[in-house]
Amino acid sequence: MVFSIFKHSRDFVTKRQETILSAALVMMIATFATKLLGVVKIVLLANMFGATRALDIFYAANTIPEIVFNLLVLGSLNTALIPVLSECLSKKDSKKMLYVFNSVLSIACVILVILGLFGIIFAGGITYLLVHLHVTTPNPPFTTDELSTMTYMTRVLFISPIILGVSFLISGMLIVQKRFLITQVASVLYTLGFIISIFAFVPFMGPIGLCWGVVLGSVLHLAVQLPVMKFLGLHIEFVIDLKETFMHKIGKLMLPRVLGLAGEQLGNLVDTVLALGLNSGSLTAFRYAYTYYIFPVSLIGWSFAQAAFPTLAEEYNEGRMDSFRQNFLKSLQQILYIIFPLTVIFIVLRLPLVRLLGIGQDTQFGWNGTNVTAWVLLFFGADIVFQSVLSLLIRGFYAMQDTKTPVLASVFGLVLDIFLSIYLVTVFGRFDLNKDLLNNITHISYFFSGKTGSWTAIGGLAASASITSAITLVIMSWVFIKKVGAFNMREVFTPITKKIAATIAMAFVMYGVYKILDELINTSRTIELLFLIAITCYIGVSVYILVTFLLKDEDITLIYRVVMRLRNILYAKKDIATSLEPVEGVHE
Repeated sequence: MVFSIFKHSRDFVTKRQETILSAALVMMIATFATKLLGVVKIVLLANMFGATRALDIFYAANTIPEIVFNLLVLGSLNTALIPVLSECLSKKDSKKMLYVFNSVLSIACVILVILGLFGIIFAGGITYLLVHLHVTTPNPPFTTDELSTMTYMTRVLFISPIILGVSFLISGMLIVQKRFLITQVASVLYTLGFIISIFAFVPFMGPIGLCWGVVLGSVLHLAVQLPVMKFLGLHIEFVIDLKETFMHKIGKLMLPRVLGLAGEQLGNLVDTVLALGLNSGSLTAFRYAYTYYIFPVSLIGWSFAQAAFPTLAEEYNEGRMDSFRQNFLKSLQQILYIIFPLTVIFIVLRLPLVRLLGIGQDTQFGWNGTNVTAWVLLFFGADIVFQSVLSLLIRGFYAMQDTKTPVLASVFGLVLDIFLSIYLVTVFGRFDLNKDLLNNITHISYFFSGKTGSWTAIGGLAASASITSAITLVIMSWVFIKKVGAFNMREVFTPITKKIAATIAMAFVMYGVYKILDELINTSRTIELLFLIAITCYIGVSVYILVTFLLKDEDITLIYRVVMRLRNILYAKKDIATSLEPVEGVHE
């Protein structure tokens, strides 16, 4: 029986997800678990450290190692690798596919090790640049001990990109094989490794223990995927063949994406430098808000986009453009159907959601940290929709093996974002956090008072991100339509209009319910706070579903299909019945 359970568990993990919806659903469930653990992580960090300089130092130290990983692996190599491996697979050339993969993996290992050693050796210089490249004055200034700690953290964190880089390339191969579940399990374990460090390492090492938690998470991410590679017969070998035709193709696809990602990462670096120059704890509050904001983007936008990617790439390679447009539009409508209500939830309930970070009596996360984080989340709100759609749009370009267009759009976005960030940080520094947004905007004279440097300045970074994403989305959508051919505008905008109408109705109802319950319930206690959030969300989502039903939005059937898929995944009656039967030749 034990062997039978093990076998069915293995089959479940290694099972192919053939359709976009089934792949997206598997990724959504696993992504939900990952992001939920991410929220647990920031709750623990908020309770232990609050919005303080200690976490500012950790996030700053992780900036450059994170850029190295994102630049070389997460975007560039996987963006180029997946379409090329998919092309090999479509030609039924599995040996060539594995050979190309091993060559890419070997080259990446060499580059990552070199960059890792470079980062470890020159960590002191990296720290100096991060702290001194600000346009505002840190309050209070960094001490010698804090700079020394940041340098040590940077050295430890440069270990992670090497391990995680290898693991994410393996994830790329598994995605091509349509084994989405195990890649998401790896992400769950990565976050779990960090959480373990909060309990196991931090009590003895202090904030430095968080860095070793990142390393532990990277090891777990890699370890869980290797058995699946072995099970599929995908053997890893060290081989470098720069003359291989497909390697040239990967390099050609990768170069524009590297340039584009360099721009995006430069934007992240600017955000970090600007935040470090603000009040102590500003960078941490920004990261807390970012964790909330990225939750729905990852859960919906990234999951659907990643799930659609192999299918879109396959259809483009086979020249089935009608099917390509149809699947792209279907994925877009499904993303919007779910992301609109989630955006409303995160905007309307931003304050109670952030207040959950302060669970516990001895928490270091005070009212000021709550207000500032909720303030940043407010301006991240619209970007939830923009980034979710951009995720699919960018995958559409990559599926056509076009990495130049996203690069040009990102370069434009980078320039705009840098100028907007610098300007809006100054403008937002004149806001009064004790007043609501409308009060701040109507008191125009306040902006010319010369007063600046308040906690509210950090909101300018989120506002800049949302504005930049909106403009980038418009530009890329226009180019995409030019490349793939015109869509039926009625099929595009009629369903979107219905969704927007339902979203507006949901927002008004949710805001009214939230205000009423906030007056009636003592939200200083966690149970009551959770009750307020649950009831408000339930009523709001019910209104959204009802309105879309009355407006006959076809995507409402997505709910039924998701429920049925969940039912099949959770119960799997046939598999359960089989697993309970005695297996011949196996003793319990």
